[in-house]
Amino acid sequence: MSESRNSKNKFKIIKENLIEMINDYKVPITINDFPNNHKEAITNIIGKSPRSIRKVINENITNFRFKNIKTLKKERFNSLTNDIKINLEKDEEYKNLFHEISHNIDYILGRPSQDKIFKKLIIEDFNRAKNAYMVKYNLSEEDFFLLSREKIEF
Repeated sequence: MSESRNSKNKFKIIKENLIEMINDYKVPITINDFPNNHKEAITNIIGKSPRSIRKVINENITNFRFKNIKTLKKERFNSLTNDIKINLEKDEEYKNLFHEISHNIDYILGRPSQDKIFKKLIIEDFNRAKNAYMVKYNLSEEDFFLLSREKIEF
């Protein structure tokens, strides 16, 4: 790599890190502190979710702490600092937000996802749903997995 190109890459990394630091909150915020358009949309999604999911989210809503809502880096839940970095503007339908919240819930509940029995039950549950879907739509397992890469509504 040429020295000029290397310098440009270093500058780009420094710039991204500076932007990340500027966008990081000194004290993490909650969903209630989000800009109104995002807060309303997320609250609406939570309100339409199944009762059991809505209950868990609402009971822990103030425990979801967001360090950055404009991150340019990987969106993630950090269990060491117990906060989430997300980019709300780029998060289509808030899929990443709810994915990271699920990691946060797992952390709050003591990491049940790491339990062997829990993993076994999740796999069994998935296989039951997969098999029912395959029977309902007369699909082979290969076709099921090809279709599952697309949006599947259960």
